[in-house]
Amino acid sequence: MNPLQCLLLLFALLCIACENNVSDTLPAPERVRLISKVNDTTEVSLGIERGIDAENPPNTVPGNETPNGIYLQWERVNGEILRYDIFRRADNPNGDFQLIDAVFTETELNDTSYFDSAVLEVDKTYYYSVRAVNRDDVAGEQALPDYYTLLPKPSLRYPTVESQQYNASFSWVLGGLAETYFIFRLEKLGVREYVPYIAFLRDITGNIQAEQHWTLQQMAQDSTYVLSPGSYRWRIDVRKLDDIRRGAESNWGFFRVLP
Repeated sequence: MNPLQCLLLLFALLCIACENNVSDTLPAPERVRLISKVNDTTEVSLGIERGIDAENPPNTVPGNETPNGIYLQWERVNGEILRYDIFRRADNPNGDFQLIDAVFTETELNDTSYFDSAVLEVDKTYYYSVRAVNRDDVAGEQALPDYYTLLPKPSLRYPTVESQQYNASFSWVLGGLAETYFIFRLEKLGVREYVPYIAFLRDITGNIQAEQHWTLQQMAQDSTYVLSPGSYRWRIDVRKLDDIRRGAESNWGFFRVLP
């Protein structure tokens, strides 16, 4: 075999190897779809909260007023996904997003959500996007961005610890006076799980004192509303009436109802 034939044979072998490598590479993953924020409707009263939202850091100690973070969710992408890259940008969605973290599918118990625990500024809008990356390190297209703006966090006054007995009244302090309505969330603590929320949405336009005092009957708009004996926890969420992506949530408070 002459030198030219050797070169042609080597070139053919290289082409075959390249074709095999290309065929073995996984295709780029589909574009991630972020889950939209759920309106504060009946679904919320059943304890279902979906989409981007303000949230307390996991395992927040009662009485420790740790700032809220921002929680986001997305739909799982089909295929051999290695990780989801998380991107963030402040103020507006135009321009480059910063890669801030990654959620790995093999090590995370929940690989379709992310909690941004960074110290985020209040009244500043943050935009988020997510992309899927497969096991060949091929990335898909970034998701269309979603956004959230944290409001000042409300602080619970009474009741806050389970040793406190229930007297039908609740007190908290708003972190700011720009909120237009609040959601009172209440859960009865069971042996193994929480029962669904009781959630009352109340407009506080015209009642924007920093310190709020409400009875359960006022929030339920039912003078006969009573709680059965047991242990409970409660929380206050605040929202802007014209934008459900602007809000904050308090820590959980605890109390018990005696027989």
